[in-house]
Amino acid sequence: MAYDRNAKAYIILSKIEIVIRELLIKEILEKGVHEWSTNFLGKIHLNSLKEIGERIYKNSIENLNPNIEDVYIQKINRELKNEASGKKKLSHPFYYLTWNELLSLIENKQNQKLIEDSIGKINLRILKENLARLGLLRNDVAHSRFISEEEMLLIEGASKEISAIIPDFKHFADHQMKEESLDNVLQNLHLSIEMIESHPILQANEIDQALVAFFKAKNSFWLNSLNYEVELLEKMFEKMKDYKILRNKPGGLLMLQKWKKQNSDLLHEIKQKFKNG
Repeated sequence: MAYDRNAKAYIILSKIEIVIRELLIKEILEKGVHEWSTNFLGKIHLNSLKEIGERIYKNSIENLNPNIEDVYIQKINRELKNEASGKKKLSHPFYYLTWNELLSLIENKQNQKLIEDSIGKINLRILKENLARLGLLRNDVAHSRFISEEEMLLIEGASKEISAIIPDFKHFADHQMKEESLDNVLQNLHLSIEMIESHPILQANEIDQALVAFFKAKNSFWLNSLNYEVELLEKMFEKMKDYKILRNKPGGLLMLQKWKKQNSDLLHEIKQKFKNG
């Protein structure tokens, strides 16, 4: 019976955790990655990973919670090193944060305002209270410590409350976000740039290929999280849409040649700032 109770609790808590990660991802994608990420990233990138590691170690020795910024950057870089395995899809960076780290993001004053706009002030308070209450129970279940019937009831009750205040709960629980591998995104970006530079005129399928490459790159959370200058990609994506319009115009050859000349510096800048490997 105790095993069955823990197994059931594990499924419920896993769904809640996935839903919270997906809710945060939805918020930052809808309201602007930069607006969100500068809040807990920003100039932390000026510090080396060695310094970040030392700070995390010092905090653990002194029994202090590490900086959420430090943990986030460390986990992102650790995952990027694992790309050598050849994975084409990686879990979203938010999947490398713990339960408490996710809660600390939600509790951040600026982030609270973003979430509050989506689910309301009262629901945000209910969400935070339930996540805080479930934290220790989640650890018990994750580390195979049996929970009581009363604790199981608490988990079930919290799950009902959270599912009631997050409209997309079922969808989030069943659709875990995957991110294109950073190596893959950059490789396709550079292939598209080389194609644009080497081909006198792009065919329709080549234009679409380039548009997809720039779209994926500008929306890659890995690139946004690592403070690449994604506004260059935004600009190039719009330029490629202009190219597609010109390509379909009669007698547009001269205009396409002019487009290529006008955007050669931008393409070169992107190649330099988004180096692959």
